[in-house]
Amino acid sequence: EKFFGFADEVSTWQMDHGKMAEHFAFLHYQRYVSDRIEKGGWHRDGDCGGSTDAELPNTVVDFKCPATMKEWLAYLHDGIDKSQEDQLQMYCYLTSKPYGEIAAYLTETQKMTDNGITYPVKDEQRMIRIKIEASPEWQAKLVERVPIVIAMRDEFIEQLNQYFK
Repeated sequence: EKFFGFADEVSTWQMDHGKMAEHFAFLHYQRYVSDRIEKGGWHRDGDCGGSTDAELPNTVVDFKCPATMKEWLAYLHDGIDKSQEDQLQMYCYLTSKPYGEIAAYLTETQKMTDNGITYPVKDEQRMIRIKIEASPEWQAKLVERVPIVIAMRDEFIEQLNQYFK
């Protein structure tokens, strides 16, 4: 992306559903959890950056809007995976907030809505929240590894420069 100034647009209907539902997840959070929530935004610290979905004074919130009830319930049974924990840790690092939270919101797909189908879950119960604490150890590893990753990126860009002269 950096070299060509171009990124492939890769999307599935599940990803589109998740993007569409984030607004409703925000409204749900605001209504049932905390009216102090604010829209997130872009944060950068040196070579690290990321865009948060929402923020509270001491917590960064990332909305997940799975396309099936099974995927939504997995947050209740299985929690979050390593990549989601790393995402929250990065957001905690970038925002200097002590907590990160995944807020998994259940909402009907467009096909369900078109066919009059609704999930048998009360509105106020449609969000599963998983909170983590920022890890100073994780952040120290990040700071240690960023220069290595940037060097690898720069080496790859040099290879692209040689190939696409």
